[in-house]
Amino acid sequence: MSEFVSFVRKYNKNAADHIQKMENIIGVYPNGAIVEGRKFLEVILNEVVKIEEVHHLKYSTLNEKIKYLIMEGYINRDIQRKLDNIRILGNHAAHPSKIDEEKEAFKIHKETYEVAIWYYWTYYPYDLKVPSYYAPEIKNDVNGHDDTDLNEETLKANETLLLKEIDRLKDSSKEAVVNPSEFNSFKDYLHVDRHVQRDLEYILESKRGSSGNLILLCGNVGDGKSHLLSYLKGKKPDLISTYEIYNDATESSAPDMDAMQTLSKYLSDFSDERIKNANTNIILAINMGILHNFANHQDEDYTYNEFKTFVNKSGLFNSKLNTNYRHDNFSAISFSDYHEFELNENGPTSQFYTELMNKICNESSNNPIHQAYMRDKEKGRNSLLHMNYDLLRNSEVQSKIVEIIIQTIVEKKIRISARTYLNFIADILLNESEYEDITKITNTIGLEKLELLLPNMLFERVERSQLLSMIKEFDPLNSRSKHLDEILIKLNTSNDLQEIIDEYITHPDLRDLFSSFFTGTTDLVGKSWDIFIKTFIRGIFLTNISDIFFKDNYYNSYMIDLYHYNKLENKGHIKKIYNDISNAIFQWNGSPKKDYIYFEKTSEKYKIAQKLSVTPEINHIEPMKGEQLIKFKPTILLAYRDEDKKKQEIYLDIDLSLYRLLSDVLNGYRPSKTDMDEAVNFVDFIEQLMEFGEKNKEILIHNIEGNQLFTLEEDVFNSIVFEKE
Repeated sequence: MSEFVSFVRKYNKNAADHIQKMENIIGVYPNGAIVEGRKFLEVILNEVVKIEEVHHLKYSTLNEKIKYLIMEGYINRDIQRKLDNIRILGNHAAHPSKIDEEKEAFKIHKETYEVAIWYYWTYYPYDLKVPSYYAPEIKNDVNGHDDTDLNEETLKANETLLLKEIDRLKDSSKEAVVNPSEFNSFKDYLHVDRHVQRDLEYILESKRGSSGNLILLCGNVGDGKSHLLSYLKGKKPDLISTYEIYNDATESSAPDMDAMQTLSKYLSDFSDERIKNANTNIILAINMGILHNFANHQDEDYTYNEFKTFVNKSGLFNSKLNTNYRHDNFSAISFSDYHEFELNENGPTSQFYTELMNKICNESSNNPIHQAYMRDKEKGRNSLLHMNYDLLRNSEVQSKIVEIIIQTIVEKKIRISARTYLNFIADILLNESEYEDITKITNTIGLEKLELLLPNMLFERVERSQLLSMIKEFDPLNSRSKHLDEILIKLNTSNDLQEIIDEYITHPDLRDLFSSFFTGTTDLVGKSWDIFIKTFIRGIFLTNISDIFFKDNYYNSYMIDLYHYNKLENKGHIKKIYNDISNAIFQWNGSPKKDYIYFEKTSEKYKIAQKLSVTPEINHIEPMKGEQLIKFKPTILLAYRDEDKKKQEIYLDIDLSLYRLLSDVLNGYRPSKTDMDEAVNFVDFIEQLMEFGEKNKEILIHNIEGNQLFTLEEDVFNSIVFEKE
């Protein structure tokens, strides 16, 4: 029995029975589960009618009851929407319809929870522990068997076992639901240990047997807090059994309480008034913004000075790397300081994404996805989906995809959760809009199907997700290099395309596929030729272990610089970073001669410059230990001071976007107005840096037309001296 059912049973057994039935059948009979949700609603509204003594509604329809209760102010608009959803979908589920049954069943379950909590806060007079929301455990039948069998008998027409398994990776699948109460075998198989998990387990071990502990799991949406709690509750219950878990406790289930009041209710045992006698243990997964607001909130009932002092000392809101911090009753883990990839002197790698990819592709008997693939092969089932999975199993393809994921994180400053990553893998293997084409069992793949091949799915299905839209930017067709030009020239001029295919395509299946379209010379024209070209180039990009064709020098250089910046071990490398940026600064504004920098342009004929000498600082950099960096700053923060130390240090935070721009400037590029608008932080930095200059002692005037330099300075007699250099 789930915590939700147990909670409702304390105030209405009949309503709880319907929720229990809903949870028992939601995985195999979603329509029936939706109907049970509607029956639950009938019970709850009958209770409301009885309590509010609106007896004329006793035999009214659900719709009539909801309309009356909202008009008379018994129900607020937010709850009305949930009531209407349950009612309308319940009607659809009771009759043939085109609704997405499975998706809607889980949606209705969440809304029954919200209605149940609303009813409790509004009408129930006793103080009960309100459970956090967790979706129901997925069951294969009403007896609760896990859905892990590769059942041939359940296959529909034109369906394969591999298709069923890949579907489980998608956001819309039952498996995507995070349920800390249960951890089924498929989620267990896909689980990959992370450093944040190990640190949390260490804290829990150190607190084992004690009480009065509050552990904050701090982060942002999508960083894996829910999954981590799900894993611990399912796999290591002895560590977490004494803890109450409040997951994403940022919204109130009570209509008259806001987020701050809800948090105060949850954390009241750790208020100044009650903390000395605290005997509960709590894990609170909380958004950083909400935590910041609560740390500055003045509560009406309690004070939280000890808690606020802990938060301030923890470093959660400053730039220091402090992934976990403990003091007395309190512990905090900041997900923001953990990364999905690591840094080494050769660039970034990702144990996390690599292991997840390996879980999907390895040939282990424990891998249900590969086992489904093998069973299909034995039965002669072959489709584009199987070919795409074959391509994904290639080690070079896997490495390249992981590289693209890391680069997307760095370029776009996003986090890609395990859930998002798995959905992405499903998207590049299978696209729902071409469902029949890609899953059709066939022994041949025609040219018209090339667009459904993995290399094209990776770069052309931008409508599928925001992540795929971002990845489009790294399409090798967008690259400009002499190596790519050479390949294109060969493709368009050669009389023997088979020779080019053999030279560049290393994956045997992909090579055979391309070869099948030709008999020595090309007979493809127009759109067919364009499709072949783009698939060929993307195929090289994904399967060729060498980066020579599509190497992104700026990105590679930035990641190596980022490693040495965080290590702070090779001072020569750090010095080079500072020197390059200093040179870029002078070239950004322009310089008439060494150590002089122009002010903003004053006229077409003359420019004014000042001498500028700045000293780099490295005291702010925290050196990270290890050859493989797990904890590190994601950007390069440089500090400068004036030579006389009379002014405050100034800082320049360099992300990959700014690094690219400054690298172009070093190579002679003149920044445009658009560049300056986009690099507004850098422009502000230069304005601050110009205050370190010697304009009060001397300025340099540059006559552009005559290429002449004049100095204007004050001598020892306080006289202004103007002379030509």
